[in-house]
Amino acid sequence: PVAGAEFGRRLSRVLQSEAGGFEDVKLLMLSDPTTEQWKEHTSDIPASTQATLQILSFLSKPYLRHSCVASNTFHLITAASGPPKPLLSIFDACADGLVEAHPGKKVALLCTTPSMQWADSYGYGSKFAGHKGHRIEWVRPTDEIQGKTMRGITLVKNPAGNVKESQEKAGELFMDVVRWYADQGATVMALCCTEIPLALTQARVDDDPHLKEKGVKLLDSVDALVGYLHSALVNRTSVYPLVAE
Repeated sequence: PVAGAEFGRRLSRVLQSEAGGFEDVKLLMLSDPTTEQWKEHTSDIPASTQATLQILSFLSKPYLRHSCVASNTFHLITAASGPPKPLLSIFDACADGLVEAHPGKKVALLCTTPSMQWADSYGYGSKFAGHKGHRIEWVRPTDEIQGKTMRGITLVKNPAGNVKESQEKAGELFMDVVRWYADQGATVMALCCTEIPLALTQARVDDDPHLKEKGVKLLDSVDALVGYLHSALVNRTSVYPLVAE
């Protein structure tokens, strides 16, 4: 619910900046439950499957040119069961960003625990092993580091009281995680869970002298996905022709 709303805002700003190039584009936004309804256990893959299958039946409608979901869990399930034809993959969007902006750099993968557990089978690990002729080297976290990452994500998804205070606490946890990854030689932090960029920014990383000296950069998965969808709209291309306009 939080990252999805931010994705919608950023996409709207990009489309509005195009000086009238998208009058004929129609967007339908589907929302997650509210933050009050979200609990950490809903990141469990099997618990999300039933709802995802219902969404898939809608996204496969022949009058949709593209679909785009700001959720890694959704992509993991569809990677295993078969994605809807018009789906623009967040895995591809982030991998593109790493290959284009940070070629040859060692990458830290910041994501939910289920995404990490399934990374090599259906997720980012599988994508990083070979993307457009490139192999993206990435660092695997310890259980302690992954636990900190997940606690930070949970604070953003389901704020404990004041939203600003929860995001600040999450940011502190993410900074600890980034420092650990930097000490392992990673210079690019792939914020692949779409909640993380809401609490961790490049400016905050640059304020840390140790991280700035190492040249640590962030890949924002929300921006990557917005750019990926924008490119699809600009190019007016789809490998899935519309049945009817």
